[in-house]
Amino acid sequence: MHCPFCRHTDSRVMDSRATDDGSSIRRRRQCPECGKRFTTVETAALSVVKRSGATEPFSRAKVLVGVRKACQGRPVTEDDLALLAQRVEETIRGLGQAEVDAHEVGLAVLEPLRELDEVAEASLRGANLWDEVKDRLDKPGGGLSGGQQQRLCIARAIAVQPDVLLMDEPCSALDPISTLAIEELITELKKDFTIVIVTHNMQQAARVSDQTAFFNLEGVGQPGQLVEFNDTATIFSNPDRRETEDYISGRFG
Repeated sequence: MHCPFCRHTDSRVMDSRATDDGSSIRRRRQCPECGKRFTTVETAALSVVKRSGATEPFSRAKVLVGVRKACQGRPVTEDDLALLAQRVEETIRGLGQAEVDAHEVGLAVLEPLRELDEVAEASLRGANLWDEVKDRLDKPGGGLSGGQQQRLCIARAIAVQPDVLLMDEPCSALDPISTLAIEELITELKKDFTIVIVTHNMQQAARVSDQTAFFNLEGVGQPGQLVEFNDTATIFSNPDRRETEDYISGRFG
């Protein structure tokens, strides 16, 4: 290994460590001529043999593009897809071969893709959307109604099993029927998730929330302040602060 500083033709390995995904080895080297140290990253060459017999270097990015197309319309995150592509590469490199058939790459994709499909179905069912979209999973979500698109966003959020779901005006610009569907979904989801809703719709807050916090601005350009926090029933029927009562009664806001 040539020294990048003095171009000496030899170097001594001081330390070797595999990268986190195991696809390459990072070596710390020292030049015996000038004494300077440098790092190299060594990756075993891996080629894919196509049906035509031609070979090309294995590309994790190409796998990622393929699975992204396969998962179009499913509530799957980019992190999920990146992890899937990493698993595929680890499986292929685990075969211990310098060249693998393209069919082997396809087989390596199937199992993690099936697992993603199970996550996608569970998320869509959790968002009460599965029956409406199960026959059009390969189509863009832009063809769904506004309410369906909103539930699709919720499905994508719950797919990663978050500790908290933050919904900013979840029913904005939706018709009454779609709004009712979202509110019913929120009622179901709050059994399993902590949900924080940001809304100016006091009727909606009263219908779906267990606890309510009232924030207000002290002035234009000033940061928001927490005025009052309490059980929803108390906030709307007997608030402690005058500002809260004035806002709820419509005296301002």
